[in-house]
Amino acid sequence: MISASDILNGLRGVMAVGRGRPDWEKAFELTPETVFRSFWALPLALPFIYLSNEAQRRLLLENEPANPLLGMSVRAYHISQMGVSVLVWGLILTLLILLARHRDIGWRVGPLIMVQNWSQFLVALLLTAAFGVGAGGAMPVSDLLVVAVVGFSLWIDWGLMRRPMDFSPIEALGALVALNLIAVGISGVLMSIGMMMAG
Repeated sequence: MISASDILNGLRGVMAVGRGRPDWEKAFELTPETVFRSFWALPLALPFIYLSNEAQRRLLLENEPANPLLGMSVRAYHISQMGVSVLVWGLILTLLILLARHRDIGWRVGPLIMVQNWSQFLVALLLTAAFGVGAGGAMPVSDLLVVAVVGFSLWIDWGLMRRPMDFSPIEALGALVALNLIAVGISGVLMSIGMMMAG
């Protein structure tokens, strides 16, 4: 089972990699067990992903009532959004592992997996708070918070590319652009399929 210490250990790893500390690998416990337990990050993130999606749906109702997503039933909306989130999470992690194997980064694949999983959990939590502020009526503040969370996510991703993956700055930038384009593209395709099926 997962414990609070496991979660805190994973978050310490996220912040150490993001800050790019020279001794980043010593900032958290790294064992086969902690890497395996990092996969708890997905089920732990699901409630936050649901709340974030619901806050976004309410914002769409208020600000974009003609948005095609609102043509779906509430149930279909949440099922499709959760499905996209889970599939994109798994796809990006798989691509990172394949890239790591290609680069033969050895033991660093462990912290790569661990930090990727826990960073996604943290981003889901922060986005829930950001969209929740918007659903509460403070849209300008919400927009700023969402931009800040996206920036934070890119900062962690940059750390992943530079530390566990050991890319040069140019390589890291190229990998980040490619992974984000893939994530956006896959999300768009999956959402389109979901809307067609719901329709």
